[in-house]
Amino acid sequence: MGTYCRSWHTARVKNQSRKIWEDVISDAKVHLEQLIATSRIMLDDAFTEAAECNHGCGCQFISGTYNTLKWEISHREEEIRQLEDDITALHIELDEVNQGACDFDEIIRGYEQRWSEMESQYNDDVSVYDDDYWMTDNYNMDEVVDNDAFANLYGFDYEETEYDQFIEDFAE
Repeated sequence: MGTYCRSWHTARVKNQSRKIWEDVISDAKVHLEQLIATSRIMLDDAFTEAAECNHGCGCQFISGTYNTLKWEISHREEEIRQLEDDITALHIELDEVNQGACDFDEIIRGYEQRWSEMESQYNDDVSVYDDDYWMTDNYNMDEVVDNDAFANLYGFDYEETEYDQFIEDFAE
């Protein structure tokens, strides 16, 4: 029971998850590709400027900018490799989740066992009460009723024999 429903929900969740991950991965890839392209353009511009510069100006200090740009490119490429590894790992994990069917049998068995035990305990507890248990339980209402409050509210004293007589007559 519920197999179709679980299958439908499983397929829906798989498709939604895959779409979300594909969008995230695509966005990350585009961002990183743009970053690399921008860095390369900056590096090309710096080399062009250095090549076309007449010496005697500030180009003698270009090695610092060049080294910074080279480091940034290297750093970004390493970051891309790490992100690609993470993306691959996430794809593998997602595929494992999508391929493995959700198996709730163990949870269901545990609940059914617990339910059975609770129902058995309940039945044992209730079985001691007969229809007339209240008449044989040695529990007297006059011991717990605040007779002064009862008399103030109703204008007469509470008497167990009157109450029992009413209930016995009603039961017949």
